[in-house]
Amino acid sequence: MTVFGAEKALWCDQGGSTTMVLACLAGVVNMPSDGAERPVSTHFGVRRE
Repeated sequence: MTVFGAEKALWCDQGGSTTMVLACLAGVVNMPSDGAERPVSTHFGVRRE
């Protein structure tokens, strides 16, 4: 996150359903453990202004 200028960050679950998506890179930037995104009902976002 520091690469993107964050001074603080939150490290969450890190389980198999953890997926990182960056709009500036047009999509998923990590590889979830089962090889694809999983449908989940919750998320949080970070917006830089």
